[in-house]
Amino acid sequence: MNEENKLMQKKTNNDKSVNCIDCGGCNICTAFIRSPKDNNITVPVNKSIDPCDYLYIILRCKDCGSIFLHPYYFEESFGVYNDKKYFTGYFPNNIHTGGGPSLTPLSLSFYTKLRRRNKRKAYFLLKLAGFFRQSNITVMDIGCAKGELVQAFVDCGCDAYGIDVSEQVVLEAQKKGLNCSHGHFENSPFPDEYFDLIVSIEVFEHIALLETIINKIKQTLKPKGVFIIQVPNDIEGYRHLFFRKIWWMIPPMHIRYFTT
Repeated sequence: MNEENKLMQKKTNNDKSVNCIDCGGCNICTAFIRSPKDNNITVPVNKSIDPCDYLYIILRCKDCGSIFLHPYYFEESFGVYNDKKYFTGYFPNNIHTGGGPSLTPLSLSFYTKLRRRNKRKAYFLLKLAGFFRQSNITVMDIGCAKGELVQAFVDCGCDAYGIDVSEQVVLEAQKKGLNCSHGHFENSPFPDEYFDLIVSIEVFEHIALLETIINKIKQTLKPKGVFIIQVPNDIEGYRHLFFRKIWWMIPPMHIRYFTT
């Protein structure tokens, strides 16, 4: 059964009845709300609020510290990149473009600069993993979108693959001749101990259930393989110091909210 289906729950009327999606604990409180849904601002709250269809609720587990979107909205989250409203300005001043198509075509000069920048990023990741200047490195990019980083790893001489839940962007990557597939990595057919390096850049904030994908990563990495993950720091950091209004927390696209 798909992990998304496992997490589908009946709509509840009280966040106290929700268990933590990580530790399973029931010591849950409301941490943030976005009201109305198309507001550009998410605000902290100190009281329990019932989930409903005109606002988003973000919860905090007092036992393990996990911060996550109320499961009431998971069905909406799982379909997010198949709905144009989420990447064409549903939030007018806060457009999330991660898995969506470009709003305007890229010029050749800009594409060239972008490809060079991505190649530098791929080199950095290879060096960070201890594979810099090594040959025959097999890489997987989880959440590859249009395959820019996959292309960069190819440009660095790697055997590179990508996977993404957005069929639209995967088709764009495949048109470039890249080894990118549509679907969830935890359901992918890659054999055990296949990859030297697995990277996931700004993706895990979109994933509800982590255990299955982490197990798949462990299974498909070689014994000396490396996993590199990058997630946004939504809860702490410089933005909370310099900005009074929290505009970067964007449910339902982001299911999880991380700290340092």
